[in-house]
Amino acid sequence: MKSKNTITLVSIIAVIAVIMVLVVIFSRIPENPPGTLGNTAGNILNKGLFTEVDGKVYFANGNDRGALYVMNPDESGVKRLVNHDVCYINVAGKYIYYYEKSDNNTDALSF
Repeated sequence: MKSKNTITLVSIIAVIAVIMVLVVIFSRIPENPPGTLGNTAGNILNKGLFTEVDGKVYFANGNDRGALYVMNPDESGVKRLVNHDVCYINVAGKYIYYYEKSDNNTDALSF
């Protein structure tokens, strides 16, 4: 009887611990605001190499092997954000979404 109570207590503590971990994980990353839209059809068709959101232009710089940059619409304040070759750039809420291209096909599972 004592081992049954011990197993029950350990199970309850484990369930509480799992619930606490899930709450922490899901509360760390805020969701995008309701009504957030994705890329336009034209941007997706053209590999999404640039997008303009909230007075900032995000683009893949062809002169820097496709690195992700941000600048003002008047072409001032240029800043590199990501050093990798990117495409399908989208900005939604507080996040920048993009696909990172990889030309390194040395591994059997690379793409």
